Amino acid sequence: IVVLFLALGFFIVLIWQLFLLGYSFQSSGEYSPTAYIPLYPFAFGMALASIPVCLVLVLEILKALKKRGQQWTR
Repeated sequence: IVVLFLALGFFIVLIWQLFLLGYSFQSSGEYSPTAYIPLYPFAFGMALASIPVCLVLVLEILKALKKRGQQWTR
């Protein structure tokens, strides 16, 4: 359970930092040096793609707590 909480915390911080990075790229107008592709959609996309990982971790934590609760009631 501790590992699941650590992983959830890591991904929450990762999502937060990726949103900040995407906002920074968007406000500064950062582009790739050769193809002139804006970088902010990639940072926002990575942040959005990490949200389901957090949801899965929350479900795994709930399952582990439910399993542990059933062990205590026996």
